[in-house]
Order: sequence, then C-alpha cells, then structure tokens
Amino acid sequence: MPSPKTTPKAKTVRLRKAALTCDRDVERLATRPRPYKKFTGGVHRGLYVEVNPATELRPEGTKLWRVRVEFAGKDRRVAIGRWPDVSFEQAVIARAQTLADVAAGTDPTAAKHVRVAEVRRKQERAGSKMRKVEPICRGWIASRSGRWTEGQSKRVTQRLERWIFPRLGDRDVDTIDAGDLLDVLELIRGKDAAALGETQHRCCAYVRSALQWAVLRRHITRIPDLTTAALDPKPRAKAHPAPTRASEVGALLALTDDSGATPAVAAALKLLPRVFTRPGELRMARWEDFDLESKHPTWTFEMPKFRTKEKPRDLVVPLSKQAVEIIEGVRLHTGGGRSEYLFPSLRSVHRPLSENTIVAAYRNLGIGPDVLNGHSWRAIARTRLVEDLGFSAHLAELQLGHSKPGLGNTYDRTEFLAERREMLQAWADYLDRLRDAHRLQRGGAAA
Repeated sequence: MPSPKTTPKAKTVRLRKAALTCDRDVERLATRPRPYKKFTGGVHRGLYVEVNPATELRPEGTKLWRVRVEFAGKDRRVAIGRWPDVSFEQAVIARAQTLADVAAGTDPTAAKHVRVAEVRRKQERAGSKMRKVEPICRGWIASRSGRWTEGQSKRVTQRLERWIFPRLGDRDVDTIDAGDLLDVLELIRGKDAAALGETQHRCCAYVRSALQWAVLRRHITRIPDLTTAALDPKPRAKAHPAPTRASEVGALLALTDDSGATPAVAAALKLLPRVFTRPGELRMARWEDFDLESKHPTWTFEMPKFRTKEKPRDLVVPLSKQAVEIIEGVRLHTGGGRSEYLFPSLRSVHRPLSENTIVAAYRNLGIGPDVLNGHSWRAIARTRLVEDLGFSAHLAELQLGHSKPGLGNTYDRTEFLAERREMLQAWADYLDRLRDAHRLQRGGAAA
C-alpha cells in the first residue's frame, strides 16, 4: 500500500524591509539601545543612515549619513553629514560626488575635506562683506520686502545711496562711531537745508535699524555707539494742506475739473476728489479692480500691510454716478485692453502714472504746494462729510481705510457698504454744487 503523500514544508521567506526613499522615512527611524544602519538601496546603493542611541548631550539620538565605497582595494565609509542638516536629496547628491571622486582615482575623504574647506572660505568671505555698512543696509532692506511697498523700499534705498553709502558704505561697522555718522549728517545739513531735520533723523534711524537686524542675523556681534544727541531736533510732522472752506473747495474743483490736461491726467484730477483715496492707490488702479456693470458699481483694491498694521485687507470704494461717468470717459483712451491701468503713464501704457504727475498738474494750474497736494482731498472729505453733510466720523474713517483702534480690525468686520454708498453719492453731489456755485459767482455757466 503506497504511503500517503506528505505536504511539502513551506519555505520560510525573509522579506527585506523597505529601503529609505525620502526624508519622511529617515524621520521615522527610531533609536535603539545599540547603533544600527538603514540603507537606501536601489539606484542609491551604498548610501545609508547610521542611527545612534540617545545620550545625555543628544537625548534624541543622531542620524548620520554615510556612503560605502571601495577605493584602492579597501572598503571605505565616507561621512556626509547629520540628518536633518543634510536632507535626503542632498545626501544623494553627495553620494554621486563621492562615486565620481572614486572613479577619477581621488581619495573620496580627502576630496570631501577640500570641498568643505572651500565652502567655509566662501562663507567667511560672505561674512566679511556682511560686516560692512552697505551690504548690511541692503540686506536689511531686502528683509523688509514683504512688509514695505515698492515705493517705500525705493525711497529708503535712494536716501542711503545718496547720503550714507558713498561715505560709510565700505566701512567695517567696528571702525565707525558716532562722530563718523555725525559727519555725514552734517553734510546733509549743508546740502539739504529744507529737509535738514527730517532727512538726518531718517538716515540715522535706517542705519540703526540695519545694524540691529545684522546683530539678530549674527552678522555682527554688537551695535557701535552711534549716539547722535547733537542732531537738530526732529521737526514736527506737517499736516497735508487742506483748504476746507466751501468757497475754497469750489474754486479748486473749478480749476481741476477744467484742467485741460491729457485725458488720463484730467480724469485722475477729477476722480481723486470724488473717491478721496490716497493718490498712490488711485494711480495704481487697474481695470480688473472695477465692477462697473453691477447695480452698485464699486472699486475694490488691497491695502498694504504697513497701512492697516495687520494682514492686507481690501477696501471697497462705492462709486457715485459722477465717478462712473469719469471712469467711462477714460475707458475710450486707456480701456479695451490698451492698458491694465486706469491711468497709464504718459510714456508707456505698461506703467501707471508717476508719483509726481498729479502734483505737477496742480502746479501747472497755479495751485501751490501750501494749498493742495494729492492727499489734501482726504482731509477735506473727512472734515466736510462730518460738518456739512452730517455723516458720522466712524463712517468717514471707514471709507478712508484707517485702522480701528485697539483690536477693532481683528473683531469688527462691519463694512456699512450701503451707508458708505449713500455717503459717497452725497459727497459727489456736494462737490458739484460747490464747483457750480463758484462758476456762477465768476460769471461762468454751470456745467
């Protein structure tokens, strides 16, 4: 009788654990009481992480990248660096460089030391540059790019380039003192007497802020003593000129509404009093920001951080009938894809009007700097809306885009859009009445 068949014993197969493929895999490696290795395998063969147990100095243990190669008939272990200081991708690149050294017949360890020394020399050269005034100031300006507008960065750079860099820019910070800075500030006094106090104090503040930034970034270890008690007293900030009497406002509107300037500039001069935004916001206005087809037309734009003292937020400007008429009039000249800007530059449709265009137009009309500038309409509107038209100061401040005191902007999200729409229409009608009254008084016919 044949013996019964026996089922063959199943073979035990040892499955190899998954190899390292990314930084997440390295992060998951747990420490053990004894050191162990974990290889990457695959196309990165020879590259591995050596995981060392926890110690008093390093309670989390260490994970060291190494690559195993054969050089001159001997097995070599070349250290690459510690994870996470050296990422997975960086370790792969270092492995490739090590294999290239071996293929060229170069000792991989010696070649690595040469590369490390070169990197340190470059860092030292860069560090020596960052001890000089100009590189430090430029680095500080670059660090503020996310918080400053382009115009603000440009103004700060221009002041430093004009006054500070030519005389102190190439000096090591350890070699300058208050006397050196005062020499430069005295030069400002002699060449810029009209703004002697303001420019002096601004330049001094820029240098101090840049040096404080350099200390925090560990480019320098201390801030030189730059006591500037001998500076002229800082002048009080001048308020923008704002003729708020009704007769004065009417006279100015009669001039600006009939300026005879180019279409874009003439439209900007008409629109600014009726929306009373900052002149920079008006000249940067883009067609895409306007909703003119809606039942209630609006212009919406983002206010920068430095104005709202918090994250950027949008300001909605309800457009009166007069404002829409002005905008539709300028569409014939700049709209229809001719330019992205409502008021493009006189030289190029790809740029907005320059900062000085509106002020220059006022001067051409005979309106002096002590009478009106681009910001004046904000003060005029803030005054007359409350005193003559009876609107609340809160509503006027909201339309001006001013921050609410305390934590107001954090918790108060009210817009009062309907009320502001009514206010801006009443304001536009009020300006028309003042302008027409002045024309009639002068013997002209109201438009």
